[in-house]
Amino acid sequence: MTQPRNTAPSPPKRRDAQRNRQKILNAARCLFATHGANASLDAVACRAEVGSGTLYRHFPTRESLVAALLREEYQAFHSVLDQALAHEDGWDGLCHYLEQLCSTQISDQHLGVGLTLAVPGDREVEAVRASLREKMVDLLGRAQAQGSLRGDITPKTSR
Repeated sequence: MTQPRNTAPSPPKRRDAQRNRQKILNAARCLFATHGANASLDAVACRAEVGSGTLYRHFPTRESLVAALLREEYQAFHSVLDQALAHEDGWDGLCHYLEQLCSTQISDQHLGVGLTLAVPGDREVEAVRASLREKMVDLLGRAQAQGSLRGDITPKTSR
């Protein structure tokens, strides 16, 4: 007989652990933006001012670190798309999305790093990516249905 898995949520991380995790993500985002996704994880730990052990406790693999970055960045894109979809007029929503996206990328030069990174097989990242795509299709569809956007404009279908 198999034992039932413990489904209780894990306890919240200590404040210093949360702070270290965020420092690692910030350092990785910056280094990946300037040196690519193959930047040294030791360099990430050094820039974050944490030990390698701390980095690997939070992110046991490079892929887990990249996936965390993607989830964080995709959340920012979700927020902007949600604001855009709240507009009654599809064109106004699309303009809002593009203006906010450009403004965010100007103020945060590292935002968008995740768009160039891939995490094959990470179901959570792929689910978030698919959700973003659905929202973008909805936003474009609204503007097209209202006649303010050409019908042949579609989001990119492949990575």
